[in-house]
Amino acid sequence: MKEEDLISDYKVQKYILYAEKNDGSYGTVEGGSYIIENDLDDFWHKKNHLEKSLRERLLKNEITPIYYFMVLEEMTVSELASRAGIAKCRVKQHLKPGKFAKARVGDLQKYAGAFNVPVANFFQMVLTSNDQNSKYHFYHQEEAAKDRYSIAQTATANAVIILTKVEEKA
Repeated sequence: MKEEDLISDYKVQKYILYAEKNDGSYGTVEGGSYIIENDLDDFWHKKNHLEKSLRERLLKNEITPIYYFMVLEEMTVSELASRAGIAKCRVKQHLKPGKFAKARVGDLQKYAGAFNVPVANFFQMVLTSNDQNSKYHFYHQEEAAKDRYSIAQTATANAVIILTKVEEKA
């Protein structure tokens, strides 16, 4: 991007970007943005509200973890299918709570790669102290026994890390 493409002057809210200068060198370009001043906080407020409402729906088993991450990452079914290397019709099935429980570990690994999260994040939810409860995980061993997965959690030497192991039952 060229320097002149970035110039905008709104004195109230400044920003600094790096761009190619007219002489071919790279350096900082200062500008200002009405959007940064007036719309960025609103965007983050709405994004946080969306995440909270999706989390509540996920805990109520109204949606699957695949749907949760897909919406948060602003992906379409087609885009997720392409990124994960899974057929679109199978992705649609995994968006249904009943069908997600039958997903293959291999598919879950592909989704995890597409979302850049560990597979364990599909089976646990860790709320930070900002969420008022820093030790909460959603995970139910008795429910896992009914499904095709074996889920085990163990403490590690790091007091803030829980190891979650997910294996498909034979």
